[in-house]
Amino acid sequence: MKKILSKKIILLFYLLILSGGAVFLLLNCGSDKSGPTTTTGFTPDSPTADNSEGESEYYDPSLGRGSSSQHSTGTGSGGSSVSENEAKWGTSAPITITNSLIFEDFRLGVPVNSMNDIQNLRVYVKLGKVSGQKYYAGRVTIAYEDYGREKPFRNISFQSGNGANAKYNVWLKKTKFHGFFQENNGALILVIDRITSIRPNPDAPAVMSYGGSIWTMQFRTTFRGQNSCNNRDQKYVFQYNQNPPGGELIPMLSERNRKCWFLTIGPFDCRTWRHGKGVNTFKAVEPDDNCYSKLGTFEGLDIPKAFGVSAISNLATY
Repeated sequence: MKKILSKKIILLFYLLILSGGAVFLLLNCGSDKSGPTTTTGFTPDSPTADNSEGESEYYDPSLGRGSSSQHSTGTGSGGSSVSENEAKWGTSAPITITNSLIFEDFRLGVPVNSMNDIQNLRVYVKLGKVSGQKYYAGRVTIAYEDYGREKPFRNISFQSGNGANAKYNVWLKKTKFHGFFQENNGALILVIDRITSIRPNPDAPAVMSYGGSIWTMQFRTTFRGQNSCNNRDQKYVFQYNQNPPGGELIPMLSERNRKCWFLTIGPFDCRTWRHGKGVNTFKAVEPDDNCYSKLGTFEGLDIPKAFGVSAISNLATY
């Protein structure tokens, strides 16, 4: 009798252990399914979302629908978070590349290993109205990370110059803007031409913002009487200066006393909307000749922040 009772107690003990293990496994499985998740499947109308770790993610159309990438945190590559970059260069929006060959031209011929290596490509805009005028001066910066390179972070700023240098940088209407910007190796035109809706995260209400396009041209060597627009097969000016025939260098744009949109001949003539020897900035919204190529498009630019006004209604327009 005692042996039978002992066997029953032992059996009951094992049953308790087994049932406890099963409950433990069920609880763990449940916790795995209900743990922290990352939102995916963003659309262009919902380009950003904050996850529980405080890292910012956004939808980048150049990576494909539903793809997202974490911003660089500056781990030795020279990169920074988008918020840190915006503190330096102004408010920003993600760029969708129109053509990879044009992007390589923007990189002055440096090839792209894979477009999947190009991440966090953004335009940063920091402009302000010139006192007493209806045009805007400042800078436009293009920044991105190329993970096919040992030092992946890249950024380049294009300046308009102050005062009358920016006289072509105008709002044609409340929804139409364009402007010239330059640096030593090329010029850029910022075009804003449409209203878009974005959401800070998928559950937030839509916020009105603006979209547009980025147009670039690179300075090349020229033949007599021509400019860089006519010589896409010519060397970039900086390439020519690395080993110039006869040792004669081409003075860089920074050595000139005029902005490229005021020049009428030579490698640094960056005009579009040409009118005689000048520019008719009211002729069209986008560049109207072959000087510039569309680098990409963007959506979700905060115009009041980009132009230093408290509201859209405060913009100076024609």
